[in-house]
Amino acid sequence: MDFARIKDRLSVRLKNRGALVMEYIERSGQPLYSNLERIPDRFARGFYNQLIVAGISDAYDFCVDIGGAGNIFHKRLRSLDAEAAARLHKLIGIHHTVSYLRETGRKNEARFVGSLETAYGMTPREIGDYPGFAAMCGGDPGGFEIVFAKRAAAEVFSVLTMSPATLAMMMYFFIYSYQQFKADNPQFYGEKARLAG
Repeated sequence: MDFARIKDRLSVRLKNRGALVMEYIERSGQPLYSNLERIPDRFARGFYNQLIVAGISDAYDFCVDIGGAGNIFHKRLRSLDAEAAARLHKLIGIHHTVSYLRETGRKNEARFVGSLETAYGMTPREIGDYPGFAAMCGGDPGGFEIVFAKRAAAEVFSVLTMSPATLAMMMYFFIYSYQQFKADNPQFYGEKARLAG
């Protein structure tokens, strides 16, 4: 068998696995939409609705579309199952909530923390276990990103040690995803959002 045929077979397998991963990501996001109905605050409900949509899109992009030496999402594609996809959704929710509250100066606003619990089916203890959540607006934001990325790699991919390139890609995923969310959803930022929220 020549190299081109082997490469073609591997490419087909990867595409098939990518389709399965996309199904896991989409399927694990579906129950979150029904959780949104239990959030009484319209602003927070809209925020988490858009966050779920963004999470599905970004997870797919990083798992299937973006290759690269340090891309842990692409490298560990085989280990991403439905349970890991659900954990990834929760991590995106936590990260983006921390980033949003820190950026907008809302700090420990109870309605967002309560809405996060409801949207992602989490307990207050579960949320408090994540690095930086208890003191979300204090300390070094860069330190938060590093610790959070390490925790995310351990929870989603069962990776406890990683190269600097892999750590950087994990951090980049969450930072990029949040920045993309912010760019796509200006209604949650600025003076108008402060008045609505």
